[in-house]
Amino acid sequence: DEPDFGRAHFSRGNVLLEQGELQGALDAYLMALNSKPDSAATFYNMGNVYARQGKPETAVIAYQPF
Repeated sequence: DEPDFGRAHFSRGNVLLEQGELQGALDAYLMALNSKPDSAATFYNMGNVYARQGKPETAVIAYQPF
């Protein structure tokens, strides 16, 4: 079995988001998508990051897969 790096990156993104490290969280979520490009939870959390960064148009795009 291969390690689930996507899940690890997703979890790291969640921790960074909670700490207010928005760019670090976004970077971690982007890395998570490399492993699991269809993760609705990752896109949702990326939308939250973009919204908190004051980028509502980009947030809407991230929410689109729903």
